[in-house]
Amino acid sequence: MVKAISNRRYGNSNEATIFAAYLMAQSGYKIRLAYTDTRIYLLIASQHEIYGMSRYKVENEWYYMVDGYGISSCFISNAGLREEHKLSLFIFDELKIDAEPSDIVHATSSQGWSLPIQVNTNLIDFYDGYPACRVFNGDESSKWLIAVNTPLDAVAKQTLYPHILDSIRHLTPWAATAKILNWVQTAFQYELDNNVWGNDRVFFSEETLYYPRSDCEDRAILFTTLVRDILGLDVLLLCYENPYHVATAVHFTVEEAYGKYVMHDGKRYMVCDPTFANASIGQEMPEYKYSQAQIIVP
Repeated sequence: MVKAISNRRYGNSNEATIFAAYLMAQSGYKIRLAYTDTRIYLLIASQHEIYGMSRYKVENEWYYMVDGYGISSCFISNAGLREEHKLSLFIFDELKIDAEPSDIVHATSSQGWSLPIQVNTNLIDFYDGYPACRVFNGDESSKWLIAVNTPLDAVAKQTLYPHILDSIRHLTPWAATAKILNWVQTAFQYELDNNVWGNDRVFFSEETLYYPRSDCEDRAILFTTLVRDILGLDVLLLCYENPYHVATAVHFTVEEAYGKYVMHDGKRYMVCDPTFANASIGQEMPEYKYSQAQIIVP
């Protein structure tokens, strides 16, 4: 947003960079300015390890270059302001972006459960350019934590949630979870990110609803969002290796739970795999039967 405002006022110029730096600094962010003989660049300190951006270490802290990817040599000023803080990419509150609703489409599960889907296309455009990152440096699995903790937008909720609630109102939490699990498993076409985007890409829940193809972590994030929002149940992400795969596990308070589970903080979480088509709660893919999954707490 700051970049767009600055460029609109001053064009793609050093003045625009200075103006953007001023806005970010006055907003409390920890920024630095870098420069070459002819150009000024904005650097920003981040709490997370951001992919696809040049970074420079200044006094033992990493700063990411907003523009100028691949600049091999530059001078960096270490002048800053008091009480400045690093950027966080977490989105804990619903974004106030004007609604431009998509056409309503219906996604139907293998059990014949058809649900209407509509999303804010302005939000889809926003997410398309959102930086990917690792929340914890060096921990590749932490790249899902941003998307899985971002609230679903009102446009998607208002279209989808009433129909889900109407269909599950007489079901137990176990049966309701199983119904949602099957819908996420079978109502969307599976495809690897590399085959669609040319690289790994983590979807926010709205993107999984919007785009025709998604992979395991996208479905795990969507399923987690639906179960937490609608049923109020605790959900974990499970990361398997060799080959890499992401599933979920749900905690039920009743004793009817049966099947494969993981323990976390003294509680039993039942494996729910949103990619394993038509698999029931407590059933995991055969190739991971003897694998120990890494537990990721959203």
